[in-house]
Amino acid sequence: MKKTFLFLAFSLFAITLVFNSCSSSRDEEVINYTISPSSLTTNYDKTQQLSVLNGSSTLNNSDFNWSSSNEISGKVSSSGLFTAGKIGETTITATNIKNGKSVNTKITVNPYQNFFKEPILEFGQTKEYIKSKETRTLLKETTTGLSYVGENSSIRNIGYTFDSNGKMNSAIVLFDNNVNLVSNVVTFYKERYYYLGLVNNNNSFVTTDKSIGIQIDSGSNSTLGFNALYLKL
Repeated sequence: MKKTFLFLAFSLFAITLVFNSCSSSRDEEVINYTISPSSLTTNYDKTQQLSVLNGSSTLNNSDFNWSSSNEISGKVSSSGLFTAGKIGETTITATNIKNGKSVNTKITVNPYQNFFKEPILEFGQTKEYIKSKETRTLLKETTTGLSYVGENSSIRNIGYTFDSNGKMNSAIVLFDNNVNLVSNVVTFYKERYYYLGLVNNNNSFVTTDKSIGIQIDSGSNSTLGFNALYLKL
């Protein structure tokens, strides 16, 4: 009889282990993270709240570390709020703090304004080099400059100047002298470059690598009219 009770006790113990094991397997979390939205196209002045889902369940964003692969095109806060930057692409990654699992989404920052092609901004190059790269129609060539016909009615001319050694040292875009064009031009540069504010009453910008300065004169210069001047810093 004692052996029978020992056998039954052992059997119950074994069954309990089996059922506990099955229960643990069922309770084990299934991880299928996604970020909502799964992809995004936006503009330089927009924000977007991102969320992490596991299946159809929305998780707590504070349980994840957030990062952007290209902070020039956009940054993301610790709460998953994306703030767009300059035109380009970035990948936003959310990594679970506890289990290390990651998920990402691609974000593209597109332009509002894309109505002209900027000058060839390769300072220090020769006239022959600039001429080989320019696709617009050459209007005039002098010993110290090149002038091209603008590609549409919003652009009068594109110009380049060269120093005494024949090296390019400035570029300029001459816009149509139309006050209604000013806001479009300012937006064009804001979505590509860092805005410095007004310098001598002109909207001023610097490239993202801080190597080139751009100053927009909306027409106060009576000789050139509405223009954007590029200079190497």
